Amino acid sequence: MDPVNRKKLSSKAIEITDDIPALLCTVNDNTEVAGIESLLRSCDIPVMIKWRHAGDTMIICMAVSSFGADIYVPSKQLERAKDLLAADSTTEKLRYVNKKSDDDAEFAQVKTKQEKTRRERALIIIALLFGLPVLIALVTFVTNLFG
Repeated sequence: MDPVNRKKLSSKAIEITDDIPALLCTVNDNTEVAGIESLLRSCDIPVMIKWRHAGDTMIICMAVSSFGADIYVPSKQLERAKDLLAADSTTEKLRYVNKKSDDDAEFAQVKTKQEKTRRERALIIIALLFGLPVLIALVTFVTNLFG
């Protein structure tokens, strides 16, 4: 790489600071994540994306996450980032900024229901594994006793 191109790259490099990340928003759509990330990076605001739940794995395996993502920016640039989002018409679909999602409560209910179903199935399997041999032994014993 020639020195001219190095200078171009280094002038666009984002300065790394010891500033802590602050939650800017949570979005549920990969397209919105990409749009917001692009908008913020074009204004030289560093962005950190944390995919929710198993989102990282889904992004790697399927290139899509149905859980959404939390978008973080440095706390010193949080107000500027919020102003950019408020001014940008493409982010009108954001459901909330710095608020808990209704999806979290819905996800917790679904998870609780799935855990209950899983426990019930486990009890049925355990009952079959232990109850079936006992039943077979009992039938064999009664057959030998009266047969």
